[in-house]
Amino acid sequence: MIRQILTALCLVVPLTVSALALLGNTDLLASINGWLHRPGAEQQARASALRPLIDCINRVDTPWRLAYLNYRTRGPVSDDFRKEFISRYPELFQRRRGPQLSSLDNETRRLDLCLLTSAQKASLHEEIPSMAALQARYAQELLLVNSATQLFDFYPTWDTPPSTDADRAERDTTFIPLAESFLAVSSQLRKEVDEVDRQNRLVQLEQLKARDKFQAAFILELILKTRDTMTLISDAAAAQTLNQQNLAQAIKRLQETWDKSGDSSDSEYVSEGIQQLWRKVKLPAANYLQALEALNEHWAGNASPQQLSDDFAQAQRRYDLLIDGYNQAVGQTY
Repeated sequence: MIRQILTALCLVVPLTVSALALLGNTDLLASINGWLHRPGAEQQARASALRPLIDCINRVDTPWRLAYLNYRTRGPVSDDFRKEFISRYPELFQRRRGPQLSSLDNETRRLDLCLLTSAQKASLHEEIPSMAALQARYAQELLLVNSATQLFDFYPTWDTPPSTDADRAERDTTFIPLAESFLAVSSQLRKEVDEVDRQNRLVQLEQLKARDKFQAAFILELILKTRDTMTLISDAAAAQTLNQQNLAQAIKRLQETWDKSGDSSDSEYVSEGIQQLWRKVKLPAANYLQALEALNEHWAGNASPQQLSDDFAQAQRRYDLLIDGYNQAVGQTY
């Protein structure tokens, strides 16, 4: 049961990639760097091409997945007109289960975040041509499934009556296959975006080291190790191979890595800029590790599957905030 709950969460939690473009005005700076043949220009251009896809995944795709899980697990109480709205749809008020970077729920339905402009499509075709067709297919599937969800109480509102069991049973015969088809494309897009972004970061890491910028590189290397750990945990949960002992070992290794990096960041030889960057990631990293520890402690204490699901979602949210905070911090410096 615990494994089933964690597997379900892995379908909802945001993609472990939340790496936004490394520079604020990436398009302009990438062009300038390319003209000057400066190292890193290619990676900056690819990061710029990835940015709309990452925004779409974080702001639209992830909330949609959460809404879909809520819909599939919606209990009979949601059909009871005698109860208040908050009692019929309690999942809508459990914010810990919504690992979103944005607090604006209406962005869930902002399809424009996933429908690329002509300039964004051209950039994607030029920088990452293998992903252009997949993104176009994703956008088409998203439009189809969004049209379907507008016909019923997929997103419950105060003035929208719930569906009857008979209505839902009839509707689900067509809606569920449509939603599962969309999720399959979504999962593929998430996987490929994550891989391209990770490879981009690895190249950037080596470029920093080659330029003797080890002070800047050690935090990026730490972020990459953290990212790989979260991917390992999520993949193991999805494959139903994650156990409490493996989780505890992964947390211990990650904690030791952060502790060691913290000692390095306090060195008198570290620049003020790197110290500022460290201060910006230190707190969200501590919050992320704390969330993982809570999951581990509750699992060791035989907590309920619902508690473990909430803990897993909270850890994923804290991870996303850590990565997003790092990207924002290095946005003007690379």
